[in-house]
Amino acid sequence: MLSLGLMRPKISQIRAAHPFVAAPKKTKTKPTASVAEGLKYMRGSKEIDLSAFETKKLLSDGDTNAKTAKNTRKTKILYLVPASKSGVNVCEKASAGCIASCLFSAGRGAFANVIEARKQRTYLMLGFERYFLQKLAAEITAAAKRTKGQLAVRLNGTSDLPFIDRLNDEGWLQHIPSNVVFYDYTKFPSRAGVYMYGKHKYVVTFSRSETNTKEALQELHKGGIVAVVFRGTTLPKYWYGYRVVDGDERDDLMLDLKPSQGNGVVIGLRAKGKAKGEVRGFVIDCDSLVDCRVGL
Repeated sequence: MLSLGLMRPKISQIRAAHPFVAAPKKTKTKPTASVAEGLKYMRGSKEIDLSAFETKKLLSDGDTNAKTAKNTRKTKILYLVPASKSGVNVCEKASAGCIASCLFSAGRGAFANVIEARKQRTYLMLGFERYFLQKLAAEITAAAKRTKGQLAVRLNGTSDLPFIDRLNDEGWLQHIPSNVVFYDYTKFPSRAGVYMYGKHKYVVTFSRSETNTKEALQELHKGGIVAVVFRGTTLPKYWYGYRVVDGDERDDLMLDLKPSQGNGVVIGLRAKGKAKGEVRGFVIDCDSLVDCRVGL
């Protein structure tokens, strides 16, 4: 059984290389000797207080976000600092349009204390990965035991990292209750799809940007799910011949879609916030609301 008791790691246990992401190639200072030193550099020579994380939560409740609050399932979501805002890129394939349109600072994300909490989580993950994963699994387990029905968990709220693979590799995933279902968005074609990790379903939607439309169409042809951002209040019925469903209705919609070979499904999203003024092509201006064929 999964133990909820956490063992605080020692400094000597910190890995010099992180399996998720690579350190920045260029820095204003000399290369750091270890992740621990890198953390001190990124936080202005301040140490992370691990004891604070014994009471602080990594996961946020779905009802704190306007979209996940509409979900049909109780939801937990993990927010980190996106792209390279922490000094390490956790969204490796993010395009310029995606970064410019990121809703990281939308809603509660505009508050200084929320931003700081997300930074702390990001640095904790980078420097103390096994502790982070163990605490993450413990939180999911505790929430699942309190939940009647399914618990939906989105671990990449503002990142694009292989959390499920790492939880599985470390042996934590098998101990998480079977009423948990996972879902995510990704810009990695190899990660998109519907998977079963033992008793856990994991649905990963490919996220289209101005640089990967060909990959998006290939994913749809395979029978996958692709998220596309459109400008305006009315979504097209089809995008390049593929059915568009309203992704703004709820965030966990992808868990209930049933695409098939040659009949992928497009999750249509309306541009919001900074994305309304995006001009690089990340947001699509449709030529038709019947079958929009813009994006290539």
